[in-house]
Amino acid sequence: MQLEVGVADSTDLEALLWHLYHHKPLHSTSSFEQTARILRACAQFDFPQVRKLALDRLGALYPRRPMPFECLSWQHLPEASQLAFDCRAGEHKRTPTPRDTHEVVPAIRPDLHRLCIQLMNRIMDHFAPILFTVPTSSHMECTGVFADHWMNVAIQPALDDSGVYKPLETLKKIQELDWRSLGLCDACSEEKKKEWEDEADDIWSRMESWAGLDELFASPR
Repeated sequence: MQLEVGVADSTDLEALLWHLYHHKPLHSTSSFEQTARILRACAQFDFPQVRKLALDRLGALYPRRPMPFECLSWQHLPEASQLAFDCRAGEHKRTPTPRDTHEVVPAIRPDLHRLCIQLMNRIMDHFAPILFTVPTSSHMECTGVFADHWMNVAIQPALDDSGVYKPLETLKKIQELDWRSLGLCDACSEEKKKEWEDEADDIWSRMESWAGLDELFASPR
């Protein structure tokens, strides 16, 4: 079932009315589905206070600056990302939401798709040189360990599962490898794990800028 973009359906209107008449008001533990329905209805009808309440709840469900890997447990990401993008861009467009497990998740719209492609390209431009450069160490023997194993334990697995586009997950997998069993000394193992952790934090801090969200978030409409 595909719903026409820009049209709030009866379920959205019902959610808004249930909130207005206190039958099922929006609150701090409301689901994404209820929040999204009320936001879509508010895009068609002028209820600015309700819209702000729903936006606050959406922001609580999907914090702007979550901790790395926190978002891996988030649900409804295709719908939520489009809904947030529409709200921030001031576009009052209906985002279709699956009504049951038999429906197909809606495709990402072209504007959000372009943003995702831009983000992926910038991630790859930054992370590919890091991934494809064999690390060095202050110990010659440990540098030799990286030279012997980096291709098999880091580069090839990343190529197999598109890890160059997933730097946080890739760095986490590299960090969790048993480097001591491969011959790395304790000091170099801990040092490199800290470097990979810092690199993941640095990449995470750049995400908004790479996606071009700084300007969008700077002037919400």
